[in-house]
Amino acid sequence: MRLPSGAAKATVWLVLGAPLVLSCGSDLSSPPSLFPLTLALELVDSLGQPAPGSAVTVTTWPTATLPGAPPDRDERTDSTGRLRLTLGQYSEAGLDSLVVIVQARGCRPPYQYRFAFAGSTLPPVAHDTLPLRLSVAPVPPPAPNTPGAYCAFGLHPQWGPYREYIFTVIIDSTQSGFVRGHWRISHSATYGTETGTLAGAIAGGVVNLVLVNDFAASACAGSLVGFAAPDGTWSSTYFSAPHACEGAPSRLDFTATPGWS
Repeated sequence: MRLPSGAAKATVWLVLGAPLVLSCGSDLSSPPSLFPLTLALELVDSLGQPAPGSAVTVTTWPTATLPGAPPDRDERTDSTGRLRLTLGQYSEAGLDSLVVIVQARGCRPPYQYRFAFAGSTLPPVAHDTLPLRLSVAPVPPPAPNTPGAYCAFGLHPQWGPYREYIFTVIIDSTQSGFVRGHWRISHSATYGTETGTLAGAIAGGVVNLVLVNDFAASACAGSLVGFAAPDGTWSSTYFSAPHACEGAPSRLDFTATPGWS
């Protein structure tokens, strides 16, 4: 056939003798079965008491086909020592292995624990939930509203689950609900130590402290805001400028660690 003048030319290759297979009866688009899995963790100390304020990181093998939401670096075990972590959806019903890293509340060793389990030693999964009870050394109590030195660990937002720094507050006075003192961030990496003064109030169940850096040009400053229990002990506090201080998260759980200064 003659193409009209100016018409575009196309070359079509026809391979003779090549088999053409049409699949009937098999649905290649059917996705594999997936099994959702959530870890229900209970963390207690050696005396059987809850271990609150602890950070937890979990890895599994095989890894999830559809991972759960990225871990929240500010998430901690609650006042009962419990924490639920959505691990994701798996193409196999069982796990070969599970590793749990716990960063316990407090600043003195032992402060980090690694628990490794073979899949055959794990408790049975019920209703897509894997229950697990782990034990650590007793954790120090929360910081009280009295003069003293109190500390909290910080996890690096990218390098976790390993402890990146220690945040220390030194309360010098708490007269008439007004608080004065000092603060310090000590890094485990090669960053310089940040220091400064603090002032504010702990009243009506609210902690509100303004932090000023000793080095005026430093951006590492801001405020600590959180809650206090009816007995005056601190609950979790949140640092207002976590990105201004290298590696800082926003959540800090200060403790009355004996001998800390």
